[in-house]
Amino acid sequence: MRRESAVLPTIIGAGRGGMCAMAVAIFLLAACSSGGGDASGDAPGEAAGSDAAEDRRAADLVDTGADRAEDLALPDLPTIPDAAPELVPDVPDTGTDSLPDVPADTTAEAVAEAVSDADTGTSDVAEDPPGDLAVDNGAQDAAPEITPPPKNPLVLVDETEDRLPEITGDSRYVEHADVDGDGDEDLFLAVASNAVSVQMLNDGTGHFPEATPLPGGPGEATGLAAADFDGDGAVDLFVARSNEPSLLLLNQQGTLVDATAASLGSFNVQAERALAADLDGDTDIDLVVITSGSQPKKLLLNDGKGKLTVADGFLPPDTLMGASGSLGSVDGIGPPDLAFACFISSQTTRLWLNDGTAHFTDGSANIQPAYESIGFDAVLADLDGDKDLDLFEANLMNLQRVLLNNGKGKLTEFPIGLPKGLGYFGDGTLMATDAEVGDIDLDGDNDVLVGCSGNTPGLNQEVLLLNNGMASFSTWKDAPFPEDGGDTRHTAFVDVDGDLDLDVIVVNSLSQTRLYVNQ
Repeated sequence: MRRESAVLPTIIGAGRGGMCAMAVAIFLLAACSSGGGDASGDAPGEAAGSDAAEDRRAADLVDTGADRAEDLALPDLPTIPDAAPELVPDVPDTGTDSLPDVPADTTAEAVAEAVSDADTGTSDVAEDPPGDLAVDNGAQDAAPEITPPPKNPLVLVDETEDRLPEITGDSRYVEHADVDGDGDEDLFLAVASNAVSVQMLNDGTGHFPEATPLPGGPGEATGLAAADFDGDGAVDLFVARSNEPSLLLLNQQGTLVDATAASLGSFNVQAERALAADLDGDTDIDLVVITSGSQPKKLLLNDGKGKLTVADGFLPPDTLMGASGSLGSVDGIGPPDLAFACFISSQTTRLWLNDGTAHFTDGSANIQPAYESIGFDAVLADLDGDKDLDLFEANLMNLQRVLLNNGKGKLTEFPIGLPKGLGYFGDGTLMATDAEVGDIDLDGDNDVLVGCSGNTPGLNQEVLLLNNGMASFSTWKDAPFPEDGGDTRHTAFVDVDGDLDLDVIVVNSLSQTRLYVNQ
């Protein structure tokens, strides 16, 4: 029986002391397994304890031990030196003849800090037992800082003459949507002063060969809202008008058809803007109409089939002279709330809170501090990258304002968010009439384009504010907008050419609407 096999692995790996033990073990094992015949092991006829018997016993033990060692077929063991050599870290070839000089008083902590920037990442000195030093197996010199490839600089080029038809009339608002279902963005232009609003179909390359009249005839169109009102998967269009009934145009196989009589009825208010969203949580698209006169704002609820009906008593009573605004959930819960600017210097931006069923209450106290101004726009958007909706106020002859959300719907002014020069009128204040929010430079945060009006050169020039990611903005100095911008009524970010960046449309009431293409 080969009982020795159980201990051989331990003996073989035991070093120089183990070899001595192994020799003794082999001798003993050999002795134990050699005992054939009687218990004494003496040859017949030899007296126990005689000199001849002892000599034979010794010879047998030596022969048997040699045979047992041969049977074990142990491998040749290396010669173990008297002292183990000093272990040296395996350092890759760095292309230099020697390692960098290290000052004699350099501490382990300093070395660990240095190597933490090398290829393997961070140092593990703090995780090793005291006295150990984490050694980086990468290059000896710190790895160069890795930076993303440089972004293409933001370039906007005025390509109006090449891409847009000539448009005359008092243009007020631009909307965009894929009305013909061909995968690109088409344009719609609201025109006032008893003119006809138009649509411009995209040819797929960002060119709009012609402007064709929208149904409904001439009027005082001031706003547009594109959405699927009848739930058939195609984009429809609401046309807000201030001196005659507004229009509802339904999409029938890519063509907008006037369905006002059946789906809207005679809705005749001094409409300034229309905002579309599901306001009562029933998955169809409703409308809020912001009025420019003393008439109360209007809520129109959808029956799910595209018929819009005024819902009285759902909005707070008001006689505010509204301008423009936006929808969004400021507390992050439920259907969107409404923020809108007021075009009266003694009034402030309003915030109406939705209870989830399209019943709104006045939550304007959540805007701090209140600021009386001639407001033109109030845009809800995430400006500081924390995933909740902040507020940008565009004011005429007053401060532009950034207000940040605390995550619970309270909006507080962030006075250092805007660059110097956007302060009080007479000190560089913009004659702001509109604000558009979007990531135009593709750096992951929302920028702001401020549309301006008036007849003072420099104060009526559009301003593009680039965001540093934390609601701190700087003015883009290379903007191509003319110094004497004209009378801008609306701006929009739209990817007209399908290259996944935002282009700019500026709507002027006294001159040609402009298209600036992002290169």
